Amino acid sequence: MKVLQLKQLIYISKEIALFSKSQVDALVSSSQQKNKALKITGYLYYENGYFLQYLESYNHKSIDLLMNTLIGDRRHTIINVIMNMSNRTRRFSDWSMRCIQKQQLTDISMEGKLIDCMESLANKASLSSPEEMKMWYAMDVIANHKKYFEVE
Repeated sequence: MKVLQLKQLIYISKEIALFSKSQVDALVSSSQQKNKALKITGYLYYENGYFLQYLESYNHKSIDLLMNTLIGDRRHTIINVIMNMSNRTRRFSDWSMRCIQKQQLTDISMEGKLIDCMESLANKASLSSPEEMKMWYAMDVIANHKKYFEVE
């Protein structure tokens, strides 16, 4: 029996024009619908003109198609991408797309760690294995605290 590999991707991008809260909300809403159809799960974090997004899917072609769409989106510039393939289960199986807020990260003491991830991705052409491991660890911590990000 073939074990499906989960394709996981983290990218950082810089906005070209300033995004308002309503524009970010609209982006998340449309992404939720598209990602659900493509069987992609993950989240988006937006802060100070930068986007950090985590995406995962067993359908590798869907991730590749979405990434090509993101690269062509003129509202932002992709700065750095890290990708991983694993035999693990999804971290965010019930999130077609969720926007994580700064206060929520503060509540679980992850704000500094995620901002460090954003800075590493934004400022380096390539990352060392320890830096990448820190990013995957941050994704695990957020996944383990999903209840803090649930909409009430």
